[in-house]
Amino acid sequence: MLIGALEGTARTRAMTLWSTYAPTGFSLGLLIAAPFTAGEAWRWAILLHGAFMALCAAGSFALPHVALIRARGASAREKLASLFAGLRHPAILMLGLAMAMPAMISYGTSLAAATYIAKVHGVSLAASASIVAVAKIAAVLLGGTVTGALLTRDFPPRRLLAIVVVIGILAQTALFLPTSPLVLAIAGLMAWLFTYGAATGVCMATMPALSTKDIGGGSVAGLVNQFVSIASFLTPTIYFSLTHWTAYVAIAVIGLIACLAALPTVGARTGAKAAQPHAADHTAVSPPSTGSIAPVR
Repeated sequence: MLIGALEGTARTRAMTLWSTYAPTGFSLGLLIAAPFTAGEAWRWAILLHGAFMALCAAGSFALPHVALIRARGASAREKLASLFAGLRHPAILMLGLAMAMPAMISYGTSLAAATYIAKVHGVSLAASASIVAVAKIAAVLLGGTVTGALLTRDFPPRRLLAIVVVIGILAQTALFLPTSPLVLAIAGLMAWLFTYGAATGVCMATMPALSTKDIGGGSVAGLVNQFVSIASFLTPTIYFSLTHWTAYVAIAVIGLIACLAALPTVGARTGAKAAQPHAADHTAVSPPSTGSIAPVR
């Protein structure tokens, strides 16, 4: 919907901010539920989440309108083929890999960090989980916002991502290094979450430039989000099998370097062409957690 409804710098800012929704939402949900987990009032957590879902349903009426496409004369086979058109475009597959790597590391870090900080630094698990949640909201939003501001000023995406990768590697080391004091570990966590927000922002802002007359922005987003979903599915198994802090850092280093290497190079002309909605786009941007697609452009 963002790709089809916005253009130019407004779309770049919107896409980079959109990239922060998942970790911010997860963290807010954790903070809302945390006060009710230790007693008999646990039902209030479910009721509060239900209330927020009702607000989301009501707010859906305020979403931008994107006109439906009437696929005149298109056969069922042609419609089905359009869903898989992105598999024939290496750049889209590479963007999916680039997008999945920071998402996997961020999810895994969230799984491991709370327990690790509580164990190594001697704080309660509840306090550690709250630290992770608050840090995630602040740092991820900052990372996505700063990335959007830089990209709209024509800062080279690959150079920005390279800087972010270096920050991320240093941040993961500071977070998991056992000799780091608690303050440095929290600073490392904040820096890592900033890295995640910035890296996903760069990847998300690249997405519209890969849409063409043959494959629209919604199809690109749907395929890229499948990579994120697969990575998220595998992450708990990978991270829960690790037993040493160096393994956490090693996964982060490998994943971030893979993200940088996989980021497609798009030129200014490609991005300019992609600023216009394409008639062949039959799908809409969908959340990574579901991978569902909708018949709007």
